[in-house]
Amino acid sequence: MFDFIKNLANQFLNTPKLYGNIIDYSYGNEVYRHIRSNIILEKYDLVEEQIQRLNCDDLSTVIDFITLTVDENILLEWIENSNSRDIPTLMLGVFYNHEGWKARSHALYREVSQDGRKTFSYYQQKGLETLYKVSENTSLLTELYSRLMQFHMGESELDTAIDYFQKAKNRTPNDIWIYLRYSELIQPKWGGDEELVRELLANLPNHELSRQITLLKIIGEAYQAEINYFGNDMSELDKKANEILYEIDRSVSQNPPSSIHRYTLYCYLTIVAETINNHLIAEKYFAKMNGYYTLYPFGINPEV
Repeated sequence: MFDFIKNLANQFLNTPKLYGNIIDYSYGNEVYRHIRSNIILEKYDLVEEQIQRLNCDDLSTVIDFITLTVDENILLEWIENSNSRDIPTLMLGVFYNHEGWKARSHALYREVSQDGRKTFSYYQQKGLETLYKVSENTSLLTELYSRLMQFHMGESELDTAIDYFQKAKNRTPNDIWIYLRYSELIQPKWGGDEELVRELLANLPNHELSRQITLLKIIGEAYQAEINYFGNDMSELDKKANEILYEIDRSVSQNPPSSIHRYTLYCYLTIVAETINNHLIAEKYFAKMNGYYTLYPFGINPEV
């Protein structure tokens, strides 16, 4: 899927960093790894205290890291022995979400096998049933809404998914992942349309990293859909993409992001730059990826 990434990896000897036998979705963060170790050691009270202290960027990342590296039975055991079941229940729902997408892949629906569709549907239902058990009083409500938005996207329930985006945005306006998920949700391939994408472009978040990643995500989607969301003619998209690349590059050089989602930004900068043959920017940010291949845009455990 990303042949040029393979070429860059071979050229610069910057192969994916692993955690066990999958991509390292902790991105080298020792706090995330410590939380995972405490789950394995059944120190649930400590884990829940650690998770409650995380900001929204770290929370979304640690949830993905844990649910991609532990078994279902570990999460079920945590639920059974927890004083605060909302956290492990949310994680179990996300675990089912990942299992479903592993089976389905991100191919077009018509390209997914019957077995893939059936398994995806099974985990979608299990995941939704699990997430709806999480209390509306949870302190992780933004994360819950964000994950429900993704589930309902998978069910092609656009209006319901958009409602969860609005709820999440009202609670945490600068959460990066709600904009990432929403910018995918409103693509025509998921039942959205150009008008929704253009409306998002006119109302981008003020938070710099959220705005940058959302812009790059939309550029990537524009090339896939062959729709210039920034104008009328596809022939003009390369020029606009280059302008945005250099604008973000200047900003990052002046104010390097500290959020763990900086790796998501670097991945998108690499892909968009290589798409328009801006090899200078692509090579610069491929080096900054440091071997960390983020879930967006690469998906789960890509072959790179």
